[in-house]
Amino acid sequence: MKELLTFETMITPKIITVIYYIALLIVLIAGVGAIFTEGSFLMGIFKGVFIIILGGLGVRVYCELCIVFFKMNESLAELRKK
Repeated sequence: MKELLTFETMITPKIITVIYYIALLIVLIAGVGAIFTEGSFLMGIFKGVFIIILGGLGVRVYCELCIVFFKMNESLAELRKK
């Protein structure tokens, strides 16, 4: 408990993991929604698949960058302790 109160342990990486799965679900819903709401069904399929692939990739890259910053912070904290 002391680590949480003194900010020695970060909880944000765990929260980022939850945010990643929620964002992935939102991208999936948006992609499926694009498939069924587009005027032309074939164009809707292309648009929906495009949203799912690029949206999922974008969410993954963003979350990984956030995690990298926290890992760098942890590594610097270990170096400082030595």
